[in-house]
Amino acid sequence: MTEAEKKTPAESTQSNGAKSKTPLIVGAIVVVVVVIAAIAAFLMMNQGGGNAEEALSVCERNAAALEVHQNSLATVQEQADALDLDGADEAALTDLEAAQEAVDALGEMPVCPADGSAKDIEAATEEIKAYANDLRAATNDLDVAVKALAPAEE
Repeated sequence: MTEAEKKTPAESTQSNGAKSKTPLIVGAIVVVVVVIAAIAAFLMMNQGGGNAEEALSVCERNAAALEVHQNSLATVQEQADALDLDGADEAALTDLEAAQEAVDALGEMPVCPADGSAKDIEAATEEIKAYANDLRAATNDLDVAVKALAPAEE
């Protein structure tokens, strides 16, 4: 009798059963790895988290806050335009000119994109914040220059 014939029916199903479970275990492991990789890829693509609607809302609030700064600049600009610069101090005029150049260099205000990923909208929000900081600084510089020349007007 050969060795295969000497095995009992229980022994032969155990060896066959172990072989048939191995592909299932390997398949399950592959599925788990693929799912983890997909989740990791999704998270990397959406760095910063959040959804586009929430990011757009934050962006629009920051853009709306700029209106206050733009109104302040308009007020200071009107004061600068109303100055009588005849006989004004040369250094103060130079400061006014430099402040006006800083205002002119601001360019166009960035806007929130209507479409785009959360990442794109968050980038626009950061641009708006940077523009707001530059706008405040330019407005303050212009205001200081205008106030330095205002007494010369009287």
